[in-house]
Amino acid sequence: MLAPLTAPGVTYQMGARPPGNKLESPALTLYQWGKGTVVFCALPVASEVWKRGNPGAKYVLQKMIRRAALNVSVERIGPPSVQIYHSQAGSRTTVHLVTYQPDRRIGGPQIVEAPGSLSGIQVRLLDPRQPRTVRIEPEGVAATYHRHRQWLVTEVPSFAIHTAVVFEWA
Repeated sequence: MLAPLTAPGVTYQMGARPPGNKLESPALTLYQWGKGTVVFCALPVASEVWKRGNPGAKYVLQKMIRRAALNVSVERIGPPSVQIYHSQAGSRTTVHLVTYQPDRRIGGPQIVEAPGSLSGIQVRLLDPRQPRTVRIEPEGVAATYHRHRQWLVTEVPSFAIHTAVVFEWA
């Protein structure tokens, strides 16, 4: 058990209820299953992030993933709307960055009429090798990078929907 459930505390200010006493039931548990790790949360953390944008739940979800995936080899530093996908093929490592920026409409389909450009994003790759080249695709421009401890850090130029950082190894 990583964290227990807590009972609601005493009501104050417009019905707010702070956490109360710890209960015997687990809120967050960690299991080793085969060669992997499973984290179970008794509360709807993911829907709190995706449907309601709860920033506190986002950090709980991040910690759960990091606890279960001990061998994280790539990460992005930047806006939470950017998702990363990592692939390895031969002497090439590709990190795709995709952003989704839905309208904040309550009903109807989520439509993006004009996605905004995102900037200030870093890609960090955990790899001891020295890359021969690092480029941004689909533009095909060379990217600058530096090493920070064991990570290769690349500054990603601004993009609207998709870009990729391609590491070519010697």
